Amino acid sequence: MKRKSQVLLLLMSLVCGSAFAEEQVAPHVAFWTSLAGRWTYEISSDGTKGKVTWQMQARGSALMGRFQDDQGNVSVELAGWRPDNKTLVVNGVGTAGNHWTLALDKVTPVSAEGTTEGVLPSGLGFKGAFTGKLTNNDLYTVTLERTSEDGETSDITIVFKRVKSGAAVIDIPWKWLIGYWKIERSDGTSAEVHWSKPRANADYLIGKWENSDGTKFSEIVGWRPDQQALVANAFGARGGYFSVFLNNVRPNQMSGRIRRFKSDGTQTSGTIEINRVNEDLVKTRIVDESDGSVVTETVTRVPATSHDGERRRRLPGIPQRLRNLLRRR
Repeated sequence: MKRKSQVLLLLMSLVCGSAFAEEQVAPHVAFWTSLAGRWTYEISSDGTKGKVTWQMQARGSALMGRFQDDQGNVSVELAGWRPDNKTLVVNGVGTAGNHWTLALDKVTPVSAEGTTEGVLPSGLGFKGAFTGKLTNNDLYTVTLERTSEDGETSDITIVFKRVKSGAAVIDIPWKWLIGYWKIERSDGTSAEVHWSKPRANADYLIGKWENSDGTKFSEIVGWRPDQQALVANAFGARGGYFSVFLNNVRPNQMSGRIRRFKSDGTQTSGTIEINRVNEDLVKTRIVDESDGSVVTETVTRVPATSHDGERRRRLPGIPQRLRNLLRRR
């Protein structure tokens, strides 16, 4: 009997200890934990769309948010907890002159309320009440109160939707990259490239490059969902290679960094911007960071039939004597 009582007391202590441990998770930490991850968002006032990644920082003492909208504007916010007045404070700034400040004094594991003031990337200002609520694990809705110059009050709604694990935020541009392309550069050089998927369900591309100087490269292009970046690495003969890291990716525009190493030992690095003009035309601008020089590229799609015909014309002719020999046989 005594042994059973001891076992019962042990079980009760474990249950109570577990419940006590759960109660120790502060509401703002539980709220941040629910927000952590990758999301897409849309702003009701002007239809701006974008993506954000929230991550816990400083051993759970802060939440960092990194935003990028469909116009290429980038913003960063930092959220922290003030124990003196029990307020969740958020400050954010962006490249479009946008900024915001939040003071949230009503925080639960699934919601936050308080006041806010700031300016959206569109230039629209807001000041008033803030409400953020997690409807479920994959849907988060924010409402900002805005008062116009004439005193009229309206709401701005921002809807966040969680990106499922392994999914890309943008539509990776495999569809418009696939095919044969001819590249004409402002420095007088040129190249041809063929991008293709090795398998129908492959999530990467293989590029075959042939440059005007005769060098050839094999390239692999893939998507890094954790970094939201398109990455390409290519290698050629005698140690030549190039690598491209595009961390600003939108449906018709990509930008990032490029690094090139030639077989003669020369190397360059800088920035690259790729703009898709239409289905058959792409414009590229590369800036060398060492001297600021610029090389532009005009990339034109080559129809598969035209490319095949061109390749046949390039094939070396069979010597006449060999053709005659084959005829006699």
